[in-house]
Amino acid sequence: MPRPSLPSDSATLAEFDRLYDAVIASGDGAPIDYQLSAPKWQFLSYLGDRKGILFHGSNDGAIEEFEPRKANDVDDFGDQKAVYAASDPLWAMYFAILDNCFPIFKVNAAIRLALPYGPASEPFYFFSVSRPIVEQRAFRSGALYLLPAGTFEQQPRFQAGEQEIISLQWRSFVPIRPLARILIDPEDFPFLSQIRGHDDTVLKERMQQDPGGFPWLPEDEW
Repeated sequence: MPRPSLPSDSATLAEFDRLYDAVIASGDGAPIDYQLSAPKWQFLSYLGDRKGILFHGSNDGAIEEFEPRKANDVDDFGDQKAVYAASDPLWAMYFAILDNCFPIFKVNAAIRLALPYGPASEPFYFFSVSRPIVEQRAFRSGALYLLPAGTFEQQPRFQAGEQEIISLQWRSFVPIRPLARILIDPEDFPFLSQIRGHDDTVLKERMQQDPGGFPWLPEDEW
């Protein structure tokens, strides 16, 4: 799925800049009192695109510092003891709104395509969770944390056929204190109705048969 278009009018961008300046000026991890008319995801995407902010989504709205923790991922980059973040807030919002009180098997990605000329493409996404989560609408409010990028490294680019892929995943091996946080409700996530529901057993069998076959779906289900 591609990202919806962002606003480009000068008035909206000026509002984004003013709120950004207020957030960075304090930098104390406090909640953002978001009162702008533009959806939250547009402001946050602006910060990721223009200001180099990274994002981490969580059910926990009271994290003062992120400590490196061992992750569980099929890719070596994402399977380390580290603090993980995304340079795209929509990916992080997905993790903020999934209710971790339920057993959830997640399959997801956020990427850009490297282009032979000019900048990279707009972001593309894939979101899938255990089917009961979608059927029961097991979504909840959470928090999106804005993180400084200084100690993070981005996942290296990789090839998919002839296409070079830019992952939007980052990691840091040192503790990170957030610059700010913002409350996220399920309705703030623009892809809420497009989260797929999969059969965990079938998907895990496909992953074992072809570890590099993300997203492990028949071609006619993309």
